[in-house]
Amino acid sequence: MASRRKNHVQKLIPDSSNVLERKLRPIYDCLDYGNYKKALQESEKVLKKHPASNTAKSLKALAMIRLGRIEEALPIAESVHSTKPSDESTLQVLNICYKEANKLALIADMYESAVEQCPDSEEYLSHLFMAHVRIDNYKRQQQIAVKLHKLKPDNNPYYYWSVMSLVLQASEPDAKLPAMLLALAEKMAKVSRKNLAALELNAEVTLLCLILEKQNKYAESLDVLRGEMGKNLMTDEIFKRTRIAELLILLGRLDEANAFYKQLILDRPDNWEFYTSYISTCLKMVDSEFTPSSDSIDCDSTLDSATEFLTKNSETNSLVTKPQRAPLLAMLEFNAVLLERSKGNSDGYRSRLVEYFLQYCEMFGSKQCCYKDLSKYLVLLLPSGGDEEFLGKVFRAIGLKDPSAEEAYHLTSTKDIQRHILQHQLERLSGNLNSLSESEKVSRAQLLRSHFLCFSSTVEKDVLSTDVKTCDNYIILAVHILMDVYASTGDDKYILQSLAWLEQAIKISPATHQISLLLVYIYTSIGVYGPVPQLITDMEVKQILYDSVGYLYSGQAMAHGHFSIACQHYDQMLKFFNSSNREICDCLIQCYKFGTFSKVEEFGDYKRRAANSVQYAIAVNEKQVLDMIFESKSYDALACTVTYLPSVPEKDTINWDQLRDNRDIPASDSWDREKFTDNHKLHTFNEQKHWLRYRNLSIRLIATSVHLAAGSTDTPNLLDLLDTLAKDYHEQLSVWKEMEEVEVPRFTTISTRLKQEVKAGLLDIFGSMIRLVVEVVATCSNPAPELRSHFRWHFLEALSSCKTGCPTKEKETWRTI
Repeated sequence: MASRRKNHVQKLIPDSSNVLERKLRPIYDCLDYGNYKKALQESEKVLKKHPASNTAKSLKALAMIRLGRIEEALPIAESVHSTKPSDESTLQVLNICYKEANKLALIADMYESAVEQCPDSEEYLSHLFMAHVRIDNYKRQQQIAVKLHKLKPDNNPYYYWSVMSLVLQASEPDAKLPAMLLALAEKMAKVSRKNLAALELNAEVTLLCLILEKQNKYAESLDVLRGEMGKNLMTDEIFKRTRIAELLILLGRLDEANAFYKQLILDRPDNWEFYTSYISTCLKMVDSEFTPSSDSIDCDSTLDSATEFLTKNSETNSLVTKPQRAPLLAMLEFNAVLLERSKGNSDGYRSRLVEYFLQYCEMFGSKQCCYKDLSKYLVLLLPSGGDEEFLGKVFRAIGLKDPSAEEAYHLTSTKDIQRHILQHQLERLSGNLNSLSESEKVSRAQLLRSHFLCFSSTVEKDVLSTDVKTCDNYIILAVHILMDVYASTGDDKYILQSLAWLEQAIKISPATHQISLLLVYIYTSIGVYGPVPQLITDMEVKQILYDSVGYLYSGQAMAHGHFSIACQHYDQMLKFFNSSNREICDCLIQCYKFGTFSKVEEFGDYKRRAANSVQYAIAVNEKQVLDMIFESKSYDALACTVTYLPSVPEKDTINWDQLRDNRDIPASDSWDREKFTDNHKLHTFNEQKHWLRYRNLSIRLIATSVHLAAGSTDTPNLLDLLDTLAKDYHEQLSVWKEMEEVEVPRFTTISTRLKQEVKAGLLDIFGSMIRLVVEVVATCSNPAPELRSHFRWHFLEALSSCKTGCPTKEKETWRTI
């Protein structure tokens, strides 16, 4: 970390040797080596003698930011900003300050002022362009790029910057006249440029193809790639040919596309995507009775010709020393598609599928990927469950007769172990285990555990603790069987036994994250959260994993009362999301510098995906709830916390329509026939959004109530806002009560606690408290005598609900009281 920052700060050291700059050198050195306290002390010493030094003030602000004192540092940085500095050292230090404080808009404003003072500075204009890249201001980007090109007409990258900025403007959802912007960008991209370097030639071709394809001008884009300009494309030849084939499909020239993919398969026989596209184009031609445009095109427009080509390719592959998976997998896929199209009525396709299935088991059964390759085809062959005869053939093809046989103890290699594990995996998927009795299932689980203990201490005893062992799947399979028994009997001893086995296994194989994930699932499902944080630490959950698997553990910490740990989890998540935004911006800047414009939109999409992540929004709201929990010892402390919340109650900062589901589901391995479907994912995603809305409304209601009690004048019409939010809450409450419960496959995701809180009446209690606040405020603001009896009734009604959580009694009963 220190070395990275050293590179950022060291280049700020000025070349001149006057007294002030010599005094600033120790501050730079301290920042370079991570001694931020010393840097702060040195900057304060310099400011005592040179209080007007903007560079010293900026360095002080940077030191305070790196010490975590952002709220104190920003006023100092903004005071320097207000002087509109134009010296390079001050600007670069402020640039770093704003980036680390995530105040990217201020960087653009700062360089706007600098450019006003130095309008002919190429460096400042470049910095200004990159500052607007960070905040996605495409229109301003284009204007600055034009200025740069006029200033340096021989510098061609500036020209392409302006073209790319036009393309991005046209891609905005609210863009005006996108067709006109793209036409202008196309015209500019087609202007012949002279003396272009290799990188610039590549950028020219990439950008032109990008613009043409956005306008659906696929024929012109194809001509560019096949013409003289296409020779300047600095990419792998296979990639270029793949792109040509994709364009041919878009143009409906299926025969040429099929021929292209056919040749690509011969050149790269292990590329699975080529096979899927080849099969797809072939079937489209068969369905549409497509006639090839020329006899010279070597395409396969019939099922017979496609079968012949794929069969010959597979046979050729089987003769080599190290056969590849894709050719044989293509035969499986092709026959599976034909079997599905015939609705299972063709014995020929089924027999061929069985033949290739067994052949694949024999050739690649020792590879860990074999189960995932074959699972979809086994379900297709056995739609209604197990078939003892077929499974016997499969087991013989794999190499062992019986997966439960004692002979498995004599296996001597990891390849044989993997074949044995594959047998158990396929047997579980087939549904054969469902017919076993409780005692037989327990015996099978104990046998699998004994295999794990045996092989981990013999065949794989020399495997490093940082490596995953092949035999680890034995214990995972065993726990799955025990959980089956628990689901059918409800006996808690099977949960305890599963936890004991997994805890033992994680000590033997600490690098196997699938064991850790199973422990997390089981612990949280029974209400035990204590061991979970250490498991998450051991799994090294970091970076993008906070977004993809953070849903598994973060919400459960608060549900089980571990508020300090929950605070740590959400702090880590928010730190990732904030730093991720900066890092993506740096990647975008590099794309412009090196002319890789094809990646600009990819990084932009990832940036929006991360910013609109539902996990990010939940983390922000849950952290605000935690802040209020920790400061709820007194009303004054709570009011102070609410005052410093980053969001204001009258503004909903969540873009509900743009929320993205970035969860990795399922995160754990499963060999069950019941799969986590798209409907399951949509339902759980909607549940997360409902939970987020509940939290968001709760925070805004509490904040509004506190501001109202404090007599705040910052937000006008607080009473109307409170009433509006209360109505929104009660409308949503009726929706939450009617939410449908959908059972999802186990070990896939963890539900929010929204439904449980609805059932417990907790949301009704909170709603009653809201009504109580509204009634109190309304009566205090308009204390007319005729309203007192009205208020008395509603006050007692709301108070009763708050105390009991039960439906209020009849009105006559209250009158009696």
